[in-house]
Amino acid sequence: MVLKNLHREYFNSMANGWDKPQDEDKIIQLKKVFQDFRLHPQGNVLDIGCGTGILIPLFSEVIKDPLNLVELDFSEIMLQHNKKKWTNRTPMNLSHINADAHMLPFVAESFQWIICFAVLPHLSDKKKGLQELIRVLASHGNLLVLHLMGSKELNYFHSHVGNTIAHDRLQKGSELAAVIRQSGFDVITAIDQEDLYLVHAVKN
Repeated sequence: MVLKNLHREYFNSMANGWDKPQDEDKIIQLKKVFQDFRLHPQGNVLDIGCGTGILIPLFSEVIKDPLNLVELDFSEIMLQHNKKKWTNRTPMNLSHINADAHMLPFVAESFQWIICFAVLPHLSDKKKGLQELIRVLASHGNLLVLHLMGSKELNYFHSHVGNTIAHDRLQKGSELAAVIRQSGFDVITAIDQEDLYLVHAVKN
């Protein structure tokens, strides 16, 4: 509980300066990833650990199907910025929820897609968090864990940032893929390289 509170305080304190000029470059990188790996979220989509909403312009541009997008974050200030930036600025059905990934406020099988961009290392109990994601993901639903750097690079970065996130670790892509596979998923893609971490799996 203490660890969760420290992380919430950390991300709340970072929220005002979270958006940076290089976010546009990240969006271009993300768009390429979604196109190259033919990722087409549709239906009910959960963007967990959404921050200020970096994925929203990507979804607005590359996704043609109707989309119900839930932006969820445990940092209420991150979510306030997200809501202020994007409400009424996208054709998607957009909602914002302040909640903890370890205790998601949704019934089972609520989502066709769950996207975890740059969030998994920050879960204090990754096993419990993953169990919650599995619970709320529909049968044949897609789970996407994504970072724009590999686990080695990300772990090095966090250790040098220090403070609250110094020990927030991302396991190797092959290890996460094995855990997800044991939980009843077909793993479509598992990449862990210097400039990309991507594990895409479909729930059986």
